[in-house]
Amino acid sequence: MQYSELNPRYAAMAKELVELVGEAAGQVLMSQITVSGGDQQELTGEFAPGHEFPLLQVYMTVTGKVAYEHFLLIDKSLAGLIYSWMIGGDVPEELTDEHFDAVKEVVGQIAGQLQAAMGDEEGAFTPGDILVSEIEAAEALSLPEGGLVATYKFKKSDSDQEYQVTHAVQGEIIEEAAADAEGGEAETEGEDVAVEDAADAEDTGEA
Repeated sequence: MQYSELNPRYAAMAKELVELVGEAAGQVLMSQITVSGGDQQELTGEFAPGHEFPLLQVYMTVTGKVAYEHFLLIDKSLAGLIYSWMIGGDVPEELTDEHFDAVKEVVGQIAGQLQAAMGDEEGAFTPGDILVSEIEAAEALSLPEGGLVATYKFKKSDSDQEYQVTHAVQGEIIEEAAADAEGGEAETEGEDVAVEDAADAEDTGEA
């Protein structure tokens, strides 16, 4: 999907999603979370301003009427903070797979809550597997060309410290969904023709 088509789709949902993500993150991390930002721009290659390498890349697919690939970039140190917030302990001095799994769990729970909140809406989706990988340098990023990127800031209510999350996304309209939509239109047109034929027959006494 080209940026010109992706941008209005994203913009239409961005405000609602920011609020939902803040609420969901607050429940998972057991703290009030404020999320701000979200201005969109076209992704033209490696994109990680405001982050220090190595960083963490969180990758997740979602499917609905559109299949989206989501990439979240966060500072590696944030994994330790997320882990400490979840268990209520100290920030670990060294990060291990256990701390990266905490990031995966938080993203998964937030995605699940978003799925429940949007289950009856046009943007309903099903989340796929979540992959967390450590990225050593910008060249190693695997962000999609032609996609959309937005940068967000979030903070806990008991702190002035802000943390950055960069969100890159690319999407493709699912052929089955498009075919269903076209089939529905064709079926409706067929019903209209049948109604007209029946009306004509009635007028001529053939019914």
